[in-house]
Amino acid sequence: MRFFDTFFSSLVTYTKVFSTSYAVYVVGVAKSTASYTIHITALSSSTGQVLNDVNVPSNIADPVSDLTLLSLHVPHDYRPRIAWLEDGHVKSKALTPDLKNAVGKVKTVQFEKLLDVGLNDYGHFIGLKKGEPARVLKMEEDGTSIQLLGEFEKVQVQISFDFMTPSDCCAGVDGGNFGNGIQRKCG
Repeated sequence: MRFFDTFFSSLVTYTKVFSTSYAVYVVGVAKSTASYTIHITALSSSTGQVLNDVNVPSNIADPVSDLTLLSLHVPHDYRPRIAWLEDGHVKSKALTPDLKNAVGKVKTVQFEKLLDVGLNDYGHFIGLKKGEPARVLKMEEDGTSIQLLGEFEKVQVQISFDFMTPSDCCAGVDGGNFGNGIQRKCG
């Protein structure tokens, strides 16, 4: 099956693309009866040939806000991982050419929403839960744990997330410290 046959004949909406030296990953979602399921296609970087094409068992309520791509950037290497929120837990899957690795689940913390603030190249994102400060998080490489890097104390998550935007919680990485140099500013 060719990628374009799958792309144009399926009900998958592709929303994210990530390229490495060995593969290009196209990530999308397909609507099921009550939620969305993740679909990933790995393409050869050199030929464009489909390396693998998988549906990842998942139950995502809102693919726009509950799905993020983390590249876990370390010097001279990218370790891409897709992360999503499911029933309050952060789950993730490493993007490898064969796509046969297991889904990781963070069991220790729960959130109501994930927020991409433009630091996903470093594995960073924001976890939101009503009544608590917004938390700056980093996904560990195995996908089963999250490191807390800091909190936006001034940003108390309100009852509705409808008005929370990435500009409410913006951050930057200082000097390539990859976690130790997070600079926080609250809107």
